[in-house]
Amino acid sequence: MRLLVAEFNRRRPPRSWNSLRCKAWSLGLSTRSEGEYISTGAIKKLTGHGYDRINYWLDIKQLKHIQSCKPSKGHRFVSRDSLWEFARKHPHQFGGIGHSELTQLFNSETRASKIVAMKLPRLKRTVEVECIETGQRYKSIKAAAVAAFVNKSGISGSIDKGWAANGLHYRRVLEPPNRDLK
Repeated sequence: MRLLVAEFNRRRPPRSWNSLRCKAWSLGLSTRSEGEYISTGAIKKLTGHGYDRINYWLDIKQLKHIQSCKPSKGHRFVSRDSLWEFARKHPHQFGGIGHSELTQLFNSETRASKIVAMKLPRLKRTVEVECIETGQRYKSIKAAAVAAFVNKSGISGSIDKGWAANGLHYRRVLEPPNRDLK
């Protein structure tokens, strides 16, 4: 940004860094450089996923990242090529995201078009649940809670800690869609 200010002030009346930053923000422009790396905050904004999901991808080493110069602040940046490799292996994580957001995310219109062409549904936060004793499946924790006449925390406790919810035990159904980019 400092280089931008110097270049701008070379031919015009001098403006402060802050005034140019405010003008850029009012126009919807980013003051950060675009390029090979993208921040986890930008990934969050473009995908709609929370930091917990993005940090999970980083923590289990499925998505390679670099730490900023101030590790205490927790700023992490991801290579766009690494993000694309992750998307090729896990395209369902990017389903239902708009073409323009994916283009910004991967910095490539052709890569974005490949994901959009798959017509994947938006990844929802709902969890399919199965009753261990009866084998009955429910589309969400809420649906299982209604059927068992308990609240959602009872079903969650049954899934996470093995507790009984109204005498029954539940587990998550883990069957992700098997769609892979070639």
